[in-house]
Amino acid sequence: MIQQEIVQYASALRKNNDLKFVLNQKQKGEWIKKQKSILGENSYEFNDIEVVESLLTGVYDSWFYDFMFAPVITQDKNGGASVTVTIKLFVFDIEDTQYTTRVGIATEYVSNIKMLQLATPKAATMALKNAAKKLGELFGSSLNRGLEDSELPTVQVDKTDKQSREETYKDVINNCKTKAEVDGCKYMLFTPALKALAAKKLKTLKS
Repeated sequence: MIQQEIVQYASALRKNNDLKFVLNQKQKGEWIKKQKSILGENSYEFNDIEVVESLLTGVYDSWFYDFMFAPVITQDKNGGASVTVTIKLFVFDIEDTQYTTRVGIATEYVSNIKMLQLATPKAATMALKNAAKKLGELFGSSLNRGLEDSELPTVQVDKTDKQSREETYKDVINNCKTKAEVDGCKYMLFTPALKALAAKKLKTLKS
């Protein structure tokens, strides 16, 4: 649910400042929640989706997101399953002549494949938050900076799925239209081939 006080704050901030200044503003403390990391030695920070959607609504003239692919579903040998969702977030600001885009990806694991109906919307929500973070500080780009990736909440997908994920991520990179979109794919680059493809794609883009 959109939180009107956040919308009003972000809208007023944008009305009185240029977009770059707005996106570089730090988040308010009350927007940030904390949860114990996987190792239990630290806490990782996150925003509820209501905060993210409210900021998007307040800062931008319009925004929406779309699924880049059908959700990728895999099942492990123990009966568990995971769903990976890749979305593209579109935001429009009056200063620009076209939509700015960011790619977001997230995987949600469930212990029983029958629960996938619940996992898919959650993965989509996480993917949207992942994409929004790449817009700037106001959307949480600095959250968890300095925390080792191994401590963040992740999902271990069965090894047999590695090749299919790699092919999916190749399509994501090849469909990038800007350098910012390619940069947003850095969390997908889990093989040398993907890293090489991203570097090659960057050389073909002017901005």
